[in-house]
Amino acid sequence: AGAGIADSTKQPMPTTVHVVSENETLWDIASARAGDDEDVRLVIDKIIKINKLAPNTHITPGQRLIIPVTK
Repeated sequence: AGAGIADSTKQPMPTTVHVVSENETLWDIASARAGDDEDVRLVIDKIIKINKLAPNTHITPGQRLIIPVTK
């Protein structure tokens, strides 16, 4: 589990660290983490923002990403 990242409401957002696997995409990671009623695209946006990634960034195996814990 990660430390917590402040979101727009200034409440700490629980996070975890994910190590990217071979052929894994942001969609794969976000869809595994999204809650049942959460839009995967919004989770991807959070991952991009937390990790300060450029839009359309290609992730690579072994890369460590901070992921919001949503469920």
